[in-house]
Amino acid sequence: IPVQEGFRRSLQHALQWFDVLYARVQIQATKVHGSHGQKDNADPWTIWQDAAQAVGLTQQSGPHAHPRLVSRCPACLELLPEHWGGSFKDGGNIHGAVDGNFTLRHNSRSGDCPDINYTMQCMLPKSFVDAVGRAHDIAAKRTRRTYAQVVPDVVIDECESSHTAADGSKGKATSNVHDDKGVMAFVCRHDIPWFACNIDTPGEQQKYALSLILAVLLHLPPSATMAVLYDIGCVTSRVVQVHDILMPGMRERLVFATSAMHAYVHQWSCQLGFNPRLQPGFGLTDGEGVERLWSRLRDLISILRCVSRLRRLVILDQQMFWVGEEMRDNLGRWDAKRTKLVKRRRDEAMAELRLSGFTLADVTTAPDGAIPLIRHQWELQRTAQLSVRSMTKPRMKHELQTVMRIQDDIAKVEDDIDAAEEILGRGPSSADARRIRAQLRELHVHQQTLRLAADALYDALNFEETLPHYRQYSPRFVRLLIEAYDAKCITRHKLIGRFFEWDRLNRAVGGIYAPVGTKDHQRGLGNLDRTRKSTLKCLARYNDLCEQIANLAPGDDIALPQPLDTNLATLRDSPALLEDVWIGGPRPATDRWLTDANVHVAIRAMHQLDRCREEEVRLLRERDNLSRWVIQEWDAISQVMRDENYRLLLPLLRAQHVRLEDLASGMRNFAGFPQEQRRADPAHVDQDGPVPPTAERPDTDIPTAFRDTLPHDFDDEAKALLVEEALDGGDDDAPASGFVDTNLLATLERDYPTEPSTTLDVRFRHGNSTLTSVNLQSRGQRMLIKGYMVNEDVVWASMVAFQLAFPRHMKSLALFSTYPYEQWLDGMQARDIFRGCKTSHFWLARRILIPVYDRDGLHWMAAVVRPAIARIDMYDSYAKPRICEQHGRLVGRLVTALLDYVLADGIADIPEPPRTWVVVMGISNAVQVNGVDCGLWTAANFAAIMRGYRVTGLQEADMTRFRQLTYGVVCRHIPLREGNRCANKKCMSNCKLTYYSAEPQPDK
Repeated sequence: IPVQEGFRRSLQHALQWFDVLYARVQIQATKVHGSHGQKDNADPWTIWQDAAQAVGLTQQSGPHAHPRLVSRCPACLELLPEHWGGSFKDGGNIHGAVDGNFTLRHNSRSGDCPDINYTMQCMLPKSFVDAVGRAHDIAAKRTRRTYAQVVPDVVIDECESSHTAADGSKGKATSNVHDDKGVMAFVCRHDIPWFACNIDTPGEQQKYALSLILAVLLHLPPSATMAVLYDIGCVTSRVVQVHDILMPGMRERLVFATSAMHAYVHQWSCQLGFNPRLQPGFGLTDGEGVERLWSRLRDLISILRCVSRLRRLVILDQQMFWVGEEMRDNLGRWDAKRTKLVKRRRDEAMAELRLSGFTLADVTTAPDGAIPLIRHQWELQRTAQLSVRSMTKPRMKHELQTVMRIQDDIAKVEDDIDAAEEILGRGPSSADARRIRAQLRELHVHQQTLRLAADALYDALNFEETLPHYRQYSPRFVRLLIEAYDAKCITRHKLIGRFFEWDRLNRAVGGIYAPVGTKDHQRGLGNLDRTRKSTLKCLARYNDLCEQIANLAPGDDIALPQPLDTNLATLRDSPALLEDVWIGGPRPATDRWLTDANVHVAIRAMHQLDRCREEEVRLLRERDNLSRWVIQEWDAISQVMRDENYRLLLPLLRAQHVRLEDLASGMRNFAGFPQEQRRADPAHVDQDGPVPPTAERPDTDIPTAFRDTLPHDFDDEAKALLVEEALDGGDDDAPASGFVDTNLLATLERDYPTEPSTTLDVRFRHGNSTLTSVNLQSRGQRMLIKGYMVNEDVVWASMVAFQLAFPRHMKSLALFSTYPYEQWLDGMQARDIFRGCKTSHFWLARRILIPVYDRDGLHWMAAVVRPAIARIDMYDSYAKPRICEQHGRLVGRLVTALLDYVLADGIADIPEPPRTWVVVMGISNAVQVNGVDCGLWTAANFAAIMRGYRVTGLQEADMTRFRQLTYGVVCRHIPLREGNRCANKKCMSNCKLTYYSAEPQPDK
């Protein structure tokens, strides 16, 4: 209502203005109240559905996942519609993890900023998260739904009360200092972040996890199933089951589990229903991918505290999106590492199974459908232990918890007594001694009072009523059994707290928690040392009770508690710590899981074998998804590159080609999978098989998927290079993958069967139109034969010898000797370096092979330069990213300077040389274990490139034989010097052999 000179109007006008304003406010309040009343009566999920539609989040209606998610992680998402709707016994379609971080906070005093015109890629809108929170609050006030419980409610209630993450009202950040308390994220099983949301409440409320889960479900087809791992997955599962928060049909598509690291914090009964290592379908998914994401974001902690509030969200979103792209480009290597993990875990499980005395037939289902022995024992154990808590009466449980608290107080008093006696043993002054003795007497009195109180509570327990199945046994035996139950609970509580401190100290180095300085680290170790005595005392008390119970055992029909290992490091991974003392009464003799320790070991091995089998099946499916996506992306990008309207985007599209090439290269080495299981390879889409990359390959040899997909303004060399990279095959013996050279030794054994000469005279070969000369002294030959680290002469001689042995790709390659890079490091000008490498005609080559020597590390590496796409592949047998990046940049500057000189001097009309280079590691994992074989690894990778492959397939065990064969190749192609005359018969002059290979050749 506009006010026009309100102070000059009469009171009557002012009252009229106020009445009109009041009426309008009342109308607005009535509308709001009515709408909220309708919402309260409607289904809670309609609240967040309206908010989701307002921000563009709608249910995916088609048979495919939203392209937004497919581009995040193509391995997780099915590309074929018939694959959606997978059974939970197979783990469902998607595995994801949710967790919060309260270190990425924002200071209130840093303020906010004007709106930023930026579209969030990962961060969910606050309006949607708050709407989910309102829906949760409304649903929580209504009558709970009934559902088929796997774990009793009383167990989940205890988990909810013991976890801070389950208490949404418990603050994890200072409320008056920080306005944004943290971040919660959803990542897939490949650690790729899909969505995240800002935490602006003191605690980790359920609305954040539910918002992320709903956002993912809305981007998936209506039939997609998903498994979610969360620290309090048991609590969130019950929330979803008893409240109508999700849309109809969503509840049946979800299954929850706890993350693997936090599993041992939950009670054993809870783990029977929610531990991913005990549930079918989860494979080796651990649910700790969010923790690894926080490790990647830890450098932003201090930055995000001080920037404006909106800018913080933008930075987080950009960083998560970048992390996701990096992880996506490494999916092939991730798969290869996971395959090795599966093999290692399976071998460990088989060793445990053999140790237990059982065979594989005892854990695998027979063809006739009969349940094997160990699997049957596991079903008996699971059924019995899930029913124990519901059989225990509430009054007994309450009294047992009271006894546990008293026993904990007794342990603290005993620690104080030990500390006082230790001080007295040091001989303090008389006044201090009298004071300590007085305190010691008070402690002894307090200890005796607590023990009497504990005994009274034990006596008050009516075992005949609460444990009727133990009536026929002596009261002392039953009491000792209850005391053992009590002692094990206390011991487990202390040990779990200690294990968490171990994790915090050990993993601070990895960045999951804040960095720990030396002082704080030592203080933490001191705290662990002080609690070690009390922990071991509780452990000793429980083991002593086990021994007493064993002496009083009335028969073999009762499961007796087993003592725990006193080695805490071993005990940490022992499932025996997590199991409660059995107080369910006598069991039949067929229940061997209670009394036979070998059955316990076999059950653990069975679970491990099941998870490995499930992981293998999921890896094969993910590889198929990834291969299909790469082919589709390549075709789509190529189509855009042909369009004249997108010429300005060509540099970005070329970069996308390179990224797809990197992803495809990692996918070609899936060790451990049989060849018949391999699906479409993105680098070989021709139905007639792979085409060997040759310089003379005609356009008709290009597969249909890549033919004419590049723009017309691409020069022939760049076009041929991209096609060659897409089809990268090998020689006639090359496998279909065309990536790893696995048969180099076999080829050398076949072509060089005779033993090399033992004569160590000087070997010399004149240069030709493409290669400079080689001068290999006897000292270098001795290094190669005796197993020493080779020098620059040996590296260059092996490169020349392999090029002469495998000349097939010589027209597309240029070889630099060891001198140009050394001269560049020494500050020599490009025109001077050019004189030593001009014979290679490197400006016409698709690949330039350059040996690189790290002077600081005394280490050889191989650099493969591809100027057409501004890329440098660094092959470091130690796989050190920092060293590869450092030398890769220097190699790029050298090649740029040389190409600039060629262009400026008019030697050749070539395209503008690249100014920035992409440095890629050709070897992702270290392959060298000693300090002398680096030169041999360099030669082996160069040989693989010369043979049409991408990387060598040699192993450390092959290096000894490779040395001998390399020397044989050198002896075959680098002849002996004949006196003062060169061994090359075409040379008619008397060569004095006084110049180096990189120097200009003498006139003849």
